[in-house]
Amino acid sequence: MRYQRALISGRRATGKSTLLWELQKRLNWPIFSISMFLRDYIRQYNLTPQQVDERRVEIAKDIDGRILNLLSSSNNVLIEAKVYGGIKKNLPGTAKILLTASDNTRYQRNAFREGISFDKAKKRVIKKETEWEQKMAKILGFNDFFDPKYYDLVVDTTNLTREQVADKVETWLKS
Repeated sequence: MRYQRALISGRRATGKSTLLWELQKRLNWPIFSISMFLRDYIRQYNLTPQQVDERRVEIAKDIDGRILNLLSSSNNVLIEAKVYGGIKKNLPGTAKILLTASDNTRYQRNAFREGISFDKAKKRVIKKETEWEQKMAKILGFNDFFDPKYYDLVVDTTNLTREQVADKVETWLKS
């Protein structure tokens, strides 16, 4: 296999976590999920959303440091991260994978996952993404996190099943 590591990125509700778990089952590689890390971090330190926001820079640097350590190792690993601050760097042995989906598909997925209406999901996703992107742009110093030019493989998940997405990525990783 030409890659020892895979970094899976993308906007909210594009299928990052789903792909992470599908590939983990198929490849039997260890995983690191930023969403899981953040949930555990918040629980461990009993942080309120305001406290998380106040520590956003510290947390982002901690996460990027952890990701860099994983990407610098010779070990196999799957990493799910909405965005990685070092995405513009050449990362030998690491497949940088961007998942995309149409906005309507993302809103539908979010509505289903959260058990809310499409309209409520749309408003929520737009609000959260806008706020998040503004904060991350300040922290990272750039805002084109999802520009395909930084990625080795871009997969539009709009009309694909989870198995089709995993098949496509697995085949590409092994080619």
